[in-house]
Amino acid sequence: MNRPTAFFLRGINVGANNRVPMAELRALLTEQLGAQEVKTYLQSGNLICVRQGDPAEFAKTLSAAIESEFGVLSPVVHRTFEELSAVLAADPLRDIATDDKLYQVHFCDRPVPELDLAALPIHDDERIVVDGSEIYIWYGSDKGIHASKLPVALGKQLPDMTITARNMRTVRKVAELLDVAAPD
Repeated sequence: MNRPTAFFLRGINVGANNRVPMAELRALLTEQLGAQEVKTYLQSGNLICVRQGDPAEFAKTLSAAIESEFGVLSPVVHRTFEELSAVLAADPLRDIATDDKLYQVHFCDRPVPELDLAALPIHDDERIVVDGSEIYIWYGSDKGIHASKLPVALGKQLPDMTITARNMRTVRKVAELLDVAAPD
């Protein structure tokens, strides 16, 4: 049996858009895709499951199934238990990030090529660190994430990549769920 893997769906249940009910998503995973031990966290597309085969291929299959079943185009990025553990161990901004809600990990579908950091609209109290397939961003300001221009600028510099962000609180909780689901 494979270990559980985390799958992060991009852009679902944002406001009234791209609605994917979690109970129906869990049913799709178990009944149609053969996943086991399916768990979701929040309504924003965080799920873990045990499945057979390559997680990257399963992510593509899951994305296609979501589009077919719910009419929602949602690319899916995955992280294994070991990969998500490494994300938390790296945590390059832990010394300055004082609020996990303003500290995000942007999960990318492959390693991030060199960014033109000088061209990014990084506000004085924002910090960005690229580490492999993750981009860590501390939004620092009381203006919050929604006032930042960084996510849109990153998307423009990395137009061919699938990127989905989660705040550090969510990353920690999903890692906790992975650990609980992991076989002894």
